[in-house]
Amino acid sequence: MAQQKLNQIKENVEKQVISMRNFYTSLNKKFVSNYRKHVWTPFIFILIIVILIISGLIRFTFFPSVPFNEVKIEFAYKPGEREFRTEKFLWYVDSIIDTYHKEIITEYKDTIFTDISLNIGFTEDLGESGSHAGGLRLSVKENELISTIEISNEIQRRINPDSIAVMEKISVGGFQQFGKAVSISLQSEDNIQLKNAVNWLKERINSVNMVKEVLDNGGVGNREIHISLKDKAYALGLDEITIMQQIRQGFFGEEVQRLIIGRDEVKIWLRYPENDRNSIEDLNTVKIKTSIGQIFPLAEIAEYEYKRGNVRINHINGTKEIRVDANLYNSEFSAEVNEEIERKYLGIMTNLFPSVSYKIMGQAEEAADSGKRLGIAFLISLILIVLTISLNFKSFYQARLILMVIPIGIFSAMLGHGIMGRPFSTLSVWGVIALIGILVNDAVVMLDLFNRKIMKGLNIKDAAIEAGTGRFRAIILTTITTFAGLFPLILEKSFQAQFLIPMAISVAFGVLFSTIILLLYFPSLILYFNDIRRARWWLWRGGETPPSKMEVEPITKLQKRQIEISQ
Repeated sequence: MAQQKLNQIKENVEKQVISMRNFYTSLNKKFVSNYRKHVWTPFIFILIIVILIISGLIRFTFFPSVPFNEVKIEFAYKPGEREFRTEKFLWYVDSIIDTYHKEIITEYKDTIFTDISLNIGFTEDLGESGSHAGGLRLSVKENELISTIEISNEIQRRINPDSIAVMEKISVGGFQQFGKAVSISLQSEDNIQLKNAVNWLKERINSVNMVKEVLDNGGVGNREIHISLKDKAYALGLDEITIMQQIRQGFFGEEVQRLIIGRDEVKIWLRYPENDRNSIEDLNTVKIKTSIGQIFPLAEIAEYEYKRGNVRINHINGTKEIRVDANLYNSEFSAEVNEEIERKYLGIMTNLFPSVSYKIMGQAEEAADSGKRLGIAFLISLILIVLTISLNFKSFYQARLILMVIPIGIFSAMLGHGIMGRPFSTLSVWGVIALIGILVNDAVVMLDLFNRKIMKGLNIKDAAIEAGTGRFRAIILTTITTFAGLFPLILEKSFQAQFLIPMAISVAFGVLFSTIILLLYFPSLILYFNDIRRARWWLWRGGETPPSKMEVEPITKLQKRQIEISQ
């Protein structure tokens, strides 16, 4: 009974395949009969894709926006801020998260947040440490209901803007697998121009649509006292080192003696009494002693002011550097945002601050490096394909013929990304390289059968039609199984699958659309290339009439050569 049902299913599938093949054959005959018109069909398809790209329905990005596996909120006030204020903000954010989680549970009937940890004194991504810095880490359960990108954007939206305004830095998001969405390195030997350029650029980037927050790695240091000497100090033989040393002796102290008491060594330090060194205002009472024993108030020989020092000084190739980074609400728009910033602002910035140069880094730099490697891999693939096909068919002409299917595959992959609502990215290109191998294989088996039919005595048109019909089953079944096998991966929501989905879309949709076009286009292309070859031979060799279609076919020439050798 089971065997009968299985046989019946096989018969039904066979009937459907035969029906599809018969329909394709009749359609292919119409295309081949007017091959000089229908050979341009792929160009119409490519034109449609280009229009969709221009209209923005098919987008490009450096890398796909992959949700992070946890949400990190890091912030820093200006150095010197006390830890109680840092702690107060942490508990404020914790209350926001708690309220938001209750709303999520009500809406989705599931507990999404699994753990929250708070810390004071250290940040991972901002490069800040001290009582003024802190962070919160939110662990999120893997789910198909809401992404961590949506969660981080909603948390940031709920934080009071007034609380953010008083901070030096704040970041709400997670680990970016492919680097910062926007990262611009500014370099200059002029420290003042460099800082002014950073502030100018940060203000402009903050006004760009899709930008969530703008940060820099320059940082603001602790408050410092900067002393500049008056002419009187130099007249008395004093310098900065002498004055700073005496101020340090008074406030911090200096070891003046060591005593041995029993078995212990006791260090004796001398400094001002506590009441005279617990306030910055006590500097006004400091006395400075000259080398000949004269004593003068500090105010008479020096001026001092309070400034913020540098947290760090970064260098690239010996040049001072500050990096301006920006996080986006959706990092898939990083290509558009980087292009807008470079077009609108970076040129103006270099005019306003001539000593400052820039370099675009982050995802743009990673994409450029990946693009170079992809270009090399693609070029090697093409060379190997051409060599293999040329050696197999003993014809460089037929190798070039097969390569004509590659552009169809590339644009088919782009169309697939548009249908699935995902941007075409660097990861998609790796899928395209795999797709090219499948399409070339389909073209090879069709061209091989075409050559066999020619050897059996069929004319060019009949051989092209028979080649399509004969390889229809193998090509169409390969297409169906490939697409059906990859489609569940395309719909997968797990974190691990997000890196594979762009490649899967390229292969699945590339095979689907390219195969349909290939079956109808390639037989016409064979005939069209035959006409081009006939015209070229006629122009090169001359004669009253052009050579026949059969004369210029590589397989015909190969047969003649074999006959001549055997004789």
